[in-house]
Amino acid sequence: LTTAGPFGIESCVRIAGPAWCLVGLLCTFAFYTIPEILMTSDLMMVRPVCNGGVVYWVQRGLGKPAAALVALNMVAYAVLDLATYPTLVAGYFKDIDGGSTWLAPLSCYAVVVLGLVVNLLNLEFATSVYMVML
Repeated sequence: LTTAGPFGIESCVRIAGPAWCLVGLLCTFAFYTIPEILMTSDLMMVRPVCNGGVVYWVQRGLGKPAAALVALNMVAYAVLDLATYPTLVAGYFKDIDGGSTWLAPLSCYAVVVLGLVVNLLNLEFATSVYMVML
């Protein structure tokens, strides 16, 4: 819902209209996001851990095989989600540049290399860069 910003819901707005699309987004926030936030905060208060998060909770409640499955699911989600960002940046540059043949593919590589360099430098440095970007 939030990874692509407004660029993922154009078809929803076109089909249902802006008012119904806004109602749908608000319902998603009210009935999915807020309960998820409350559940996560409740679980952290019950059993605070420094590292592990959801995987630790699943391991404690359902055992190691289920926790391993959750961890693999989270890795697969991260890989698939992160693959969308270079494509989004390339699309933005393609729109800005008017369909240039070299800038859009170059921007894909630039996003990947920039993310790699920031993460390889240091975790504290990467955190400060991400906080500035927010």
